[in-house]
Amino acid sequence: MNSPVFIVGAPRSGTTLVSQLLSTYSELFVYNETVFYDYLSASLSEDEEGVTFRRKVYEFLSQKLRFASVKEVDSGFGCVLTESDVASISKEFGEWFESNGQACDHVDIFNCFLSITARHQGKQRWGEKTPGHVYYLSNILGDFPDAQFVHVVRDPRNFLRSYKYAWAVKGARNPDCAKRLYHPLATSAHWRQSVRSFAHFSEGKGAGRCLEVRFEDVVNDVERSAKTIFQFIGADQVAPVQLPKGSNTSFRKSKKSLDTWETEVCGFLCRKEIERYGYEKVDFNWSMALSLLRAVVTLPVYCLRVYPVLKARYGGSLFKYFANRLIK
Repeated sequence: MNSPVFIVGAPRSGTTLVSQLLSTYSELFVYNETVFYDYLSASLSEDEEGVTFRRKVYEFLSQKLRFASVKEVDSGFGCVLTESDVASISKEFGEWFESNGQACDHVDIFNCFLSITARHQGKQRWGEKTPGHVYYLSNILGDFPDAQFVHVVRDPRNFLRSYKYAWAVKGARNPDCAKRLYHPLATSAHWRQSVRSFAHFSEGKGAGRCLEVRFEDVVNDVERSAKTIFQFIGADQVAPVQLPKGSNTSFRKSKKSLDTWETEVCGFLCRKEIERYGYEKVDFNWSMALSLLRAVVTLPVYCLRVYPVLKARYGGSLFKYFANRLIK
């Protein structure tokens, strides 16, 4: 089986951990965060099938490759490409595009980019890990009808804590921006929408092509979880695996915690999903009502603060950005 594997979920939920486990399989290479479908959404125009657009797609992926330096190996972002790898892959990718750029589409370019990268790592099959691709699952399936999807879910309270303090992680990029992205109401809604988007897809168009794993189960029993994941992707032989050390930030213990009101906001907003996944429930009380009021009152200031960050990250219409995150 050579179908591509996409690892998705809310950020800070263990997607990097699962992609690292999958990369221990001798035939599969998992690329770390191309954010390709967000890019397509922001950049599509009337010229989307023309030469100009194909060139833009090629240059976008080439830029992503240039950022995949050996420095990221030490920072723990899951990248295993050396500077020599990047140079070789870039050369082959460029030669392919110059020969085929007139008669291909974005799917061909994306597939070629990841296939070349995997082959340079001695592997015949590729995977890709971008958490936000959970909002583009139907688009991905349309482009890759044989694709498989692994969704990683984590207790939303722990997700929230990890998200809140992501700026403090060693090697974090743009810590000031990371701080501005957090708000207990908005961030909890982000987690809930991510989970619901996957559920909607897996019960509909993606039925039979999806696997859901809990982050906590992977951490507590990595051997059993790895066996389930490898069986799903059709891996016939699996070497013994263990949690990677020093190369993942999601499950590092931290003394930092959420304030009570933040926990209550998350518990209320995500209560149905908390029960569905078997996490510890929080019963409604009047304190929770006051916490929700506090969250609503502070939300407008957060929106003003986060707008320029999202605008810079997405690069396109924020209306389209949020529309893509609606359940379709």
